[in-house]
Amino acid sequence: MNNVFRGHGFLGLEGVWKDGEVEVTLVNVYSPCDLEGKRALWRELSKYKANSNVTRWCVMGDYNSIRYGRERVGERLGPQGGREMEGFNQLIEDLELCDIPLVRRSFIWYRPNGKAKSRIDRVLLSIDWLTTWQGCTQYVLNRIVSGHCPLVVRNNLFDWVPKPFKILNC
Repeated sequence: MNNVFRGHGFLGLEGVWKDGEVEVTLVNVYSPCDLEGKRALWRELSKYKANSNVTRWCVMGDYNSIRYGRERVGERLGPQGGREMEGFNQLIEDLELCDIPLVRRSFIWYRPNGKAKSRIDRVLLSIDWLTTWQGCTQYVLNRIVSGHCPLVVRNNLFDWVPKPFKILNC
């Protein structure tokens, strides 16, 4: 690990991936629910990426935003929904990230009664990340503790031994 950084709704690590000795940036996102809070997060993250020399980025977590209307069922988008989707898609473009394929489910968050669901969590990877590790896919596991399903990034071209998934029930 070479550097730790944080901002309004995210925590990032820069370091060297042991396998291949390549520099990577990993960012965990927990976005606010309000549009202004999301915009602040997007600005800070864009500014940090613009000043970074590392080209392999993995930005993952709960964005509390969807990219397309079909990614939310059972809840209205609200008056700011279109602007929010537009801003989120612009962030992905500005950061030069790719939304990798999702396997097993279309939705990641479920309301307890099951009547509302959406895809507000995701893993976004840079082109250089995907060039270095081709075949990355995000798998949706069964939800156990929270309304969110865990995501696992898997490289279909390499068989890394299974790692145990752990969560703190806090």
